[in-house]
Amino acid sequence: MTDIRYPIGIQTFSKIISGRYIYVDKTEIVYRLANKYEYVFLSRPRRFGKSLLMSTLESYFKGEKELFKGLAIENLEKDWISYPVFRFDLSPSNYDDLSKLIGMIENSLKIIAYDYSLPLEGSDNSVRFINLIKKAYEKYGQKVVILIDEYDKPMLDCLHDSDLSERLKVELRSFYSVIKASDRYIKFAMLTGITKFGKISVFSGLNNLKDISMMPAFNAICGISESEFHHNFKDSIASFADEHEITEEEAWSKFKTMYDGYHFASSGEGIYNPFSVINAFDENKLKNYWFASGSPSYLIRLVERNNYRLDSIEGQIRKEDQLSDITDMSEDFVPLLYQSGYLTLKDYYEETSEYLLGFPNKEVDSSFWGSLASRFFRGIDGNIQKLRVPSV
Repeated sequence: MTDIRYPIGIQTFSKIISGRYIYVDKTEIVYRLANKYEYVFLSRPRRFGKSLLMSTLESYFKGEKELFKGLAIENLEKDWISYPVFRFDLSPSNYDDLSKLIGMIENSLKIIAYDYSLPLEGSDNSVRFINLIKKAYEKYGQKVVILIDEYDKPMLDCLHDSDLSERLKVELRSFYSVIKASDRYIKFAMLTGITKFGKISVFSGLNNLKDISMMPAFNAICGISESEFHHNFKDSIASFADEHEITEEEAWSKFKTMYDGYHFASSGEGIYNPFSVINAFDENKLKNYWFASGSPSYLIRLVERNNYRLDSIEGQIRKEDQLSDITDMSEDFVPLLYQSGYLTLKDYYEETSEYLLGFPNKEVDSSFWGSLASRFFRGIDGNIQKLRVPSV
């Protein structure tokens, strides 16, 4: 056994660094992102490191230089300016009523006002938000950084309720539009989530976002790339191989088969599921950690409500614009399966600008049929019938 500390359940950058947990250095990508764009959107599956990325950005923009000692960004950033950082996380609540969304945003604004000793003024959340941005700029003499994590949680909670969904969208659209309206006071803004709803939805008031979700340059911004895996987990692999009495080459191969295979762009390294990798090393056992952590209820509700063909989801072909928007899922939920992490990009056909999709790895392949799709496939004798197609 090794004495490596794995950050199980820890999504705060400062806690990982100060606690000496193993950290895959993403700070070169963070620096490149923060210094190239001003308004950014990123979608990635659940438990893929989005919150840790936002926490890293928060520490960077707050100028917490001491936390980045020995990391790539230490040699890139020279100024280390401290900006006011407004961070929102919409994941904690279950949004089965509009009042819960309004309350969640209001509470976040109160915390920001307290942290920066600012008055909270305005008749509604949007007005309070824009006033806080302006007052922070005036008080601290620096533009404001806005980070919104799991922006889509309210919509995902009510995909089955079109009336509530529309009311939530109206509220979010008004709130997010403040960012564009406050451009002169903003240094950087980023939204993350699992899915992307189209321009006619919540983004209609914030149409200046740069979507980096499928850009090759940011393929590895979350998760663990092939090269990062081999660089950071040599001791972990050695310990795993010793525990299971196999060679290190066999151990590398087992992890690759089980947890690698994600692709979020037309080119770039394969990406390992970070949640499963660190749990497997921590327990010295290969299991379906990511899938066991919870099948999203929104996905199950959609399958139950719609007559989707789950037996032919592998080998589907879609264009990028089809995969980047889940506004209309009445007939096609392949884009949602891709954005949720159950399908990934297996190949790219440059001549037609199309992507071939399939299961990323053994964990998702076996878990999907064993735990999710099996809920909906039953034969006349009541036994589960697993409809399969060859893996891509």
